[in-house]
Amino acid sequence: MSRIIRTICLGQCFFAWIGALTAQAPQASLPAQSLSHTNAQTPGSGAYQIKVNVTRVILDVVVTDAKGKPVEGLKQDDFKVLEDGAIQPVRSFDAYTAAPVGTLPPPALDLPPNTFSNLALAPPDKPVTILLYDMLNTPQAALPYAHQAMVQFIKSRKISTNIAIFALTDRLHMLQGFTDDETRMMAAIDSKTLKSHTSQLRIADTGADQAALLAPDPAADTTPTQPTVQITSADSILAQLNDAVKSEQEFQDANRIETTVDAFADIARFVASLPGRKNLIWMSGSFPVEIWPGSRPTSAGAGDFNIASRFDSEIRETQEVLKDGRVAIYPVDVRSLQADPQFAVVATAPRLPAKVPIGGGGPPPPPSFGAQEGGEHATMDAIAESTGGRAFYNTNGLQDAMDAAVRQGSDYYTLTYAPTNGKQDGGERKVKVVLSQPRYQLFYRDRYLALDAAHPTPLRPLALDMNMQHGAPGSSELFFEARIVPVGAVMEASPAEVEGLRAFLQTNAKGKRTKITPDQGKVQHYDINLAIIGRQLQMPPTEKGQYATAMRFGLAAYTQDSELLNGTEVSVKNALPPAQYQKIVSEGYHASMLFAVPEEAVSLRIAVRDEIGNRIGTMEVPLPIASPKNNSAAGATTK
Repeated sequence: MSRIIRTICLGQCFFAWIGALTAQAPQASLPAQSLSHTNAQTPGSGAYQIKVNVTRVILDVVVTDAKGKPVEGLKQDDFKVLEDGAIQPVRSFDAYTAAPVGTLPPPALDLPPNTFSNLALAPPDKPVTILLYDMLNTPQAALPYAHQAMVQFIKSRKISTNIAIFALTDRLHMLQGFTDDETRMMAAIDSKTLKSHTSQLRIADTGADQAALLAPDPAADTTPTQPTVQITSADSILAQLNDAVKSEQEFQDANRIETTVDAFADIARFVASLPGRKNLIWMSGSFPVEIWPGSRPTSAGAGDFNIASRFDSEIRETQEVLKDGRVAIYPVDVRSLQADPQFAVVATAPRLPAKVPIGGGGPPPPPSFGAQEGGEHATMDAIAESTGGRAFYNTNGLQDAMDAAVRQGSDYYTLTYAPTNGKQDGGERKVKVVLSQPRYQLFYRDRYLALDAAHPTPLRPLALDMNMQHGAPGSSELFFEARIVPVGAVMEASPAEVEGLRAFLQTNAKGKRTKITPDQGKVQHYDINLAIIGRQLQMPPTEKGQYATAMRFGLAAYTQDSELLNGTEVSVKNALPPAQYQKIVSEGYHASMLFAVPEEAVSLRIAVRDEIGNRIGTMEVPLPIASPKNNSAAGATTK
């Protein structure tokens, strides 16, 4: 659908929309453009600006006593930080304590009509919690217990916390964005809602149940027979069938691992814009064995390890995203206390080795219950320890485990240091925090990956950035305001607008949940004026004495079900003379857009990103928006 970037103006920032610079863009939606990035400051106009890249490592440390209760009142001198055995000087120290349930939210900003801002007043210290209901890795029999635990957790919260709820099936579903409203959370986890998210990858049973399924049939004939010297045709067919079953199982396991790791990364991007530590409670009933560094044996063996090693690069990237987002994972095994099936009170015939002809195939022996359980627990511990969380397993108190995760993750200390090892080689750095009182237990991220100067992380298109997801928390890395006024009445979309929409959904929004409107769907046009505080932008001088800017603007319209109806994304790069640079610094960077929104849209997501400084600001505005009263200019399309 049509989009016009009409003006980039240098007027007085915030509500003074004076056009000074005009940039015209084609009517059709533009695909995402790849921009070059620079960290160097080049001398220009006889002046020098020096930019020094200094790595900062942020450690969120949870301290608990012998009963698992958070310890408060510690000072910076009580902590000592080591990286690869070398003591690191702590540059900053903060302590955070959760607010009790009932804490009032901050007052809203007093803004003029049709004006919205991502500059919110500072809220009270309220922890951020993400519930991940893992239906992909959980046996069917354990799902009701997990659902009941979620219900009880939401109803009996003791700490005031904003909660977002996700479900993992064959992909990640956001059931509810961040809220502390119990009614909305209960509606999100309604059993009917959850049943609509059925996984095509999830196997019926996992863990010990999977081992039982792979074991020989107890009713099979176990009478010894005369061994055969040569493989018969029947044996050959059986071996081929076993190979096919094994290949299918490996395929399913690989999909589960990839989907689970991608879900962690997407959730971390979803909350990256929020300050402070975030608690991710991962409710699952089976954990892919040895998928995480730290849970793998020193020598590779058969099983999940060989499969997991295929995803080393994806896991490495996910570790970095979790670190940058300050996300601590709390794995919770929803299967509660488990017993070895062979010691079950109700037992069938003993499972004896099945008949396998000499030289024949046959399924590989399943892992023992103890080995499978130990491997899963090692994975849970490794993920928790590497992210600063804690694993909960072998417990019937699922609700207590979830409460403990929130309580421990809401009272913490933040330590920041600049590593003495400044090499940007992408290597792993091991971190250790020592407390002067050794009787306490510490939970923190015990390792991270150094920056890799040879392989910088590319910027994602805004349309695929989790900051643009419907219901995502707003980002305030860049402060901006938007004045949004409807232009005319609702009208039929033109063929050119529909074609532009389809082009956008097939390029920038590929892989997202989208909904294409009918060819003659109705749309409402909005005049959108943006004002960004100029002092936040990185505008390095060029060799010609000018100042470079590289901005990217994104818009997205969503349905109530988080389906993307329409969007646009455009990059604007300029080389500004010194006079215009000074005006942006003092009066702000302005942009004006015209955007066509399908009539059924319920929200408009807006993003502004400084491509050079790699900072983003986002907000979400409810639709429809009425014309301001006594505004004779409403509906005007020119400036």
